[in-house]
Amino acid sequence: MGSSATSQEDLSLLVGSSELLMKALQSAADKGDKIRLKKKCEVLLRRAESLKATLKSSPTHLRGEDGSQMRPAAKVETEMPSQVSQLSTREQVILLRSSKVNGFTFPPWQPTADHIDFALSSGEERFRYVDEA
Repeated sequence: MGSSATSQEDLSLLVGSSELLMKALQSAADKGDKIRLKKKCEVLLRRAESLKATLKSSPTHLRGEDGSQMRPAAKVETEMPSQVSQLSTREQVILLRSSKVNGFTFPPWQPTADHIDFALSSGEERFRYVDEA
């Protein structure tokens, strides 16, 4: 296989080759051909699984389509999602009916809440669960 820059390409080629072998296996008439194709397919799948495990375990798997190194974002900014379209009356009724749990009604979220309502004040920390047992 190639360098880590092309490992993602190698993986997609292995998977594609395996798929082609599976199609050939389905259309093969000779029993000897079927056995040979099945063994080759198993070998390619094992190599693909091994490569995939290597990619997941190494930080070099963060690569763009062009092979360039991608870095994880330092901080993710959260934005309030904007509703694309209005819900129909039927969809609103479904949401209201499904919001009843154990005799309590939990109405659907309304996007009128201000983003500042959820921002931490200066010196405030996020909630952490502390087991006092």
